[in-house]
Amino acid sequence: MLQGRLTGRFDRIWRCRVCKVLASSPKAKVVHRKSQLAIEHAYRLREREPQTWVFWVHSATVARFEESYRAIAEAVKIPGRNDPSAKILQMVKNWLQDRNKGKWLIVLDNADDISIFANTQETSQSSLTDGTGGETSGILSKYLPVNENGSILVTTRFEDAAFNLTGHYDNIIKIQPMSESESLALFEQKIGASIDRIDVSELIRELGMMALAITQAALYIRKGQPQVTVRNYVKHLRKDHSSRTKLLNQTTSDPRRDSTGSNSAVKTFYITFQFIKRNYPSAAKLFGIMSCFDRQGIQASLLHRKCAVKENGEDECSEISENNDAALSDTGLDIDFENDIQTLKSFSLVTVNINTGWFEMHRLVQLAARSWLKNEGEWESCNGVFIDRLNSAFPNGDFENWGTCQSLFAHAEAAMEQRPQETKALVQWTDLFHRAGQYAANNGICKTAEIMLRKVLREREVLLGKGHLKTIESADLLAYALVQKGKYDEAQDLYQQAINGYRVVLGSEHSQTRRCLKSIGSLKIRKGLLTEAEELLLYISNIPHPDPNADEDDSFTIDAKRLLAITYRRQGRLKEAEGQGTQVQEALNRMLGSEHISTFIASYDLATIYGQRGRLEEAEELCTQMSKAMKRVLGPEHPATLESSSLLADTYLRQSRLEEAEELAIKTSQSLDRMLGPEHSDTRWTLSILAEVYFKKGELEKAEEQRIRVLEQTKRVQGQEHPNVLYDMDRLAEIWKAQGRLHDAVEMLSDAVGKRSRIQGPDHPSTKYEVELLMKWQSELDHGVG
Repeated sequence: MLQGRLTGRFDRIWRCRVCKVLASSPKAKVVHRKSQLAIEHAYRLREREPQTWVFWVHSATVARFEESYRAIAEAVKIPGRNDPSAKILQMVKNWLQDRNKGKWLIVLDNADDISIFANTQETSQSSLTDGTGGETSGILSKYLPVNENGSILVTTRFEDAAFNLTGHYDNIIKIQPMSESESLALFEQKIGASIDRIDVSELIRELGMMALAITQAALYIRKGQPQVTVRNYVKHLRKDHSSRTKLLNQTTSDPRRDSTGSNSAVKTFYITFQFIKRNYPSAAKLFGIMSCFDRQGIQASLLHRKCAVKENGEDECSEISENNDAALSDTGLDIDFENDIQTLKSFSLVTVNINTGWFEMHRLVQLAARSWLKNEGEWESCNGVFIDRLNSAFPNGDFENWGTCQSLFAHAEAAMEQRPQETKALVQWTDLFHRAGQYAANNGICKTAEIMLRKVLREREVLLGKGHLKTIESADLLAYALVQKGKYDEAQDLYQQAINGYRVVLGSEHSQTRRCLKSIGSLKIRKGLLTEAEELLLYISNIPHPDPNADEDDSFTIDAKRLLAITYRRQGRLKEAEGQGTQVQEALNRMLGSEHISTFIASYDLATIYGQRGRLEEAEELCTQMSKAMKRVLGPEHPATLESSSLLADTYLRQSRLEEAEELAIKTSQSLDRMLGPEHSDTRWTLSILAEVYFKKGELEKAEEQRIRVLEQTKRVQGQEHPNVLYDMDRLAEIWKAQGRLHDAVEMLSDAVGKRSRIQGPDHPSTKYEVELLMKWQSELDHGVG
């Protein structure tokens, strides 16, 4: 009557847990979700009380229940059991209620369907076979025996079923998810061999500590060894949705499980999903929509629409509003929604995060749900609703909306691989990614921003045409994202495409046209084309505003002045740069406040100028104030915050506070590498600061290693003749000279002087300084010095 039991190390780990949970069971006790604990309890009861009968009753369907009762009748040899007219269900109940038959335990396994046990409207209109081959109106609960000799232990996934079978929540034992150590022990027991704990830890985390999935994986790997390993199993799990589903759909043989049921994690979930769809259609629709979101952080506000299922099987969703009396109670509570959520929670398909109040689902539940929706032909419908709701909720990526964007961004990332087929949903999909990509680019999430915005541009060119305003805006925004990644040449081509489009569609004096021109000016600064940048920025600063009543200090004019200040600083015109930068900071502080991202950027620029002019105390004070404020407002690892930390490290360097500079530069460079990548300009600049720290400390090997690394990365990203490359060449030459390699240093500096004279002109301050230094070193080399 019993299935195979838990053995080995897994048994030892669970021994205390099982005993505590089940030792003092009342007459009717429900274990919520765990058949294996019920099996273990049954075995231990027989070991402790061998005279006690233990019967296993499969309860998923009426037929399985009836089959199990027939097996009991056969096991205890009930007279008349083979009579064709015998009422087996009643006969077994009568036998169990006879006190002379001794003690017994019945395990009702997988009792998820309330309707076959409880006297509900559904069951009162149905009929159940009673074992005679005929039909008689009834419910299974009336065939459950009750006397002081026996106990009934029920396993179920559905909390409502547990309550209906016991009549009290105190009689329900909720089994919490396994810990990592318990999961490792289960895998080791199933694999039957020693394990690499690092690889297996990755696997069980990927499977979300779910016992059935761990068992399935272990048996599959064991069968496929040596070709199949834990490591390549994890690799396939992570490959894509199709690979994960295929692996978890594999059926394996497990003697502890019902031989007629599925041993596949995915197929086991399918049974639950089908049951909910049949009995709770609106909850099933809600669950389908939820499964399209990222599995965590699902906000109720994204789900509050009333979803009704029409007679033809289609769904019809409408917004919940205060005027929707059919959906809302007089307290404003969406009763239907709350009921649907409670159903999903009862089946343990969704949970609520106690800190945020947002919904979550297990990764394997989500995987199975998405596969099931596709099999049922409902994926496109649910995915379309998901995209519509997320698109409606996701704001533009401006600073004021960053909090909202951050809370929704994981869902936008989830939608990246969920391209809809229907045209309306596809348009919404591109609109969503345009705004999400803007947020990502503004926050230094460069790789994701590029992927999103390339998708948008590609789709809009097909859907809307290259001349449509939305397509032009996509090219503009993608160019901005590529600038953040240092892909300057492609960005320039896209900016030119955008500016041409704006002039045709909007006109040369439109604000978007002017803003795109300003972006081109900013790109020229980054490329070191400072004369061209200055000319362009002066030109667009003098373009009349379309509104004659507009404030002279509008945001466009202020940002153009900020870029001019940067241009002057890089040209060595520091007095003009400071005057321009001060005006910009004061105007932004007045217009936007001291803790706006634009004001932070202006303060950063001004602190940089202070440092270059030798006013180090002022630079440090401004950097420190700005860094504290940015950590509070933007977070400690926001790219702008990290950039301010780099500037503070540079200030410490200029003040010869080398230990502080080294510590801050190392910490900041590691964060920048993780957030933006090793080739981002901010990462390279911070490593450049670290190279200078090592140089000043006399640690020349470290300085050379770091400087060469920065030089090669800068060449790769910005080209062989960018001013930043020339600066790195200058600094590497200084290191080589300090190492006594004067010939190498002169060759490097001579190459840099030739390139700088051609790019920035002979009158640039940096060119003049390099020429003087080269002449001095050449003289030393000629006279045999160094």
